[in-house]
Amino acid sequence: MQGYVATSVISCQLEDNVVVMSVFGTDGYTDTVSTTVTGSGNQGFTLSVPGGASGVSGVVTMRVLRNGVEIGRRTASLVFG
Repeated sequence: MQGYVATSVISCQLEDNVVVMSVFGTDGYTDTVSTTVTGSGNQGFTLSVPGGASGVSGVVTMRVLRNGVEIGRRTASLVFG
């Protein structure tokens, strides 16, 4: 089993937006990290995910929140081989 690292670089000029990255696996694994945008250039953060058994799928979701309201979302999925 091999894990992966989901990495994001945020380039947002609006301060105080919150960016949330979450992973949900069909094996029950979940994890979430978040950061508040400072408006001072690019910010990066990562989410490390351990390996899953063959056939386990996962969904990684990035959300941008302004004042607690979702203003953007991106999703990626994968299946462990």
